[in-house]
Amino acid sequence: MISILIMINSPPKGMLNMRQGELRERIKMLYEEGIDDGDEISFRTGITRSAVFRILSNIKSENASKLYSQKKTAQNYVLSKDNNWALNRLTQITSRSLGLSNPTVQMAPHDMRMSKLVPKPSWPLTDHQEQQRVLFCDKFVNEDFTHTFFTSETSYSIQKLYGPRWSCAKPRKIPSSNITAWGGISYEGTTTLSVVNGTINADKYIQILENHLLPSATYFYGGNWCLQQDHSAAHTAKITQKWIDKNIPQTIPWPALSADLSPIENMWLILANQRERENVQNFQEFQSDIVVKWNSLDMSIIRGLIDSMPIRLRACRDGRGKEINFKLSD
Repeated sequence: MISILIMINSPPKGMLNMRQGELRERIKMLYEEGIDDGDEISFRTGITRSAVFRILSNIKSENASKLYSQKKTAQNYVLSKDNNWALNRLTQITSRSLGLSNPTVQMAPHDMRMSKLVPKPSWPLTDHQEQQRVLFCDKFVNEDFTHTFFTSETSYSIQKLYGPRWSCAKPRKIPSSNITAWGGISYEGTTTLSVVNGTINADKYIQILENHLLPSATYFYGGNWCLQQDHSAAHTAKITQKWIDKNIPQTIPWPALSADLSPIENMWLILANQRERENVQNFQEFQSDIVVKWNSLDMSIIRGLIDSMPIRLRACRDGRGKEINFKLSD
């Protein structure tokens, strides 16, 4: 009876001579195949439960340590890329450079509590707005726009322009760092640029028209010129409309949500692409830099954009008022 008990509790034949590394490899092989239950591994291999659970614990600890090291490597690499790469592009570069898996790289920004900086979505055009765009295009497709000042605002954020695509999330409210630039372009020249730290309301907009638009328009055209503006709240406010009726010779009845038809939007894009190559840290530096670039705009490009108005209007009309995607030719 005693000899039978000894045979049951003793390890299988040859097990005592098996090296620790061989035990580990057998258990690790099953673990990597997805079998992580210690009892099942013990049953399949004949290795004692205590040895199986001890080795499994070591394997899991090593894997966790390796994964943590890979995550830290991916995080450090993400932080070192101070640019506007999208995550899929960053994933490809990091995976190729460091030999890490795509999921490990993709999780790096989330593990660091980072949030994606994305532009605000644009509102879709309604059927009525599309119809109004078609009517506008029919009316103005043969218009002479050489005496028109195309104006608009654009918003910048120093953090958005000069930080990485993925930015560390801050708790609660994030202070606004928006900067608004207003400008106008015409066939003969541009207005002076207005740069505001914040947004533009009706009162500020009237001041801008007085100090930036009227002097430039009077200098280039005397009293024979036309104003183009969009439908932002500052433009359509009653106080603004009253001032415009009194001081502006003519205005264009611009359709709503039609930035794609305005040539100045392409000019803002040109200016933004130039600014992304700069490293400006505060509002004063930003203002000085963007004013210099605005004053250096190429008039041949501006005239080419204004000359494109018939092309834009025909494309919009032929597309039944749908948004157009106008791009500058090389």
